[in-house]
Amino acid sequence: MTAYKILTPKFRREINESIDQQLDEIKTCEDNVLTRMVSESLSTLKTLIGQLPDGYPMPMKEGHS
Repeated sequence: MTAYKILTPKFRREINESIDQQLDEIKTCEDNVLTRMVSESLSTLKTLIGQLPDGYPMPMKEGHS
């Protein structure tokens, strides 16, 4: 089931911190096309999250809100 959580500055920080942790973990891996792809995807996601307005309804799967 999908529920929606409103994007607040605090929630945005939590999302960005999670993305940063994943980027840090990827940096420990061998540099190859797969790790670069994941890194670029996460960076793009972080940019997208940063562009969303406060109050944006973020879809969340049950157990992740």
